[in-house]
Amino acid sequence: MSQIDYSIMSDGELKQYFLEHRTDEAALTAYLERRKNRSSPAMTTLS
Repeated sequence: MSQIDYSIMSDGELKQYFLEHRTDEAALTAYLERRKNRSSPAMTTLS
């Protein structure tokens, strides 16, 4: 099997690829890392 380069996929393409290949743990890891890296911390104010 050839190596997949997840970095060239858009977020939507990577998500779709994972949904079609749910046993591909590398795809899941790549998707979760991308989500983690682009999320911003929640801002809250405590009274």
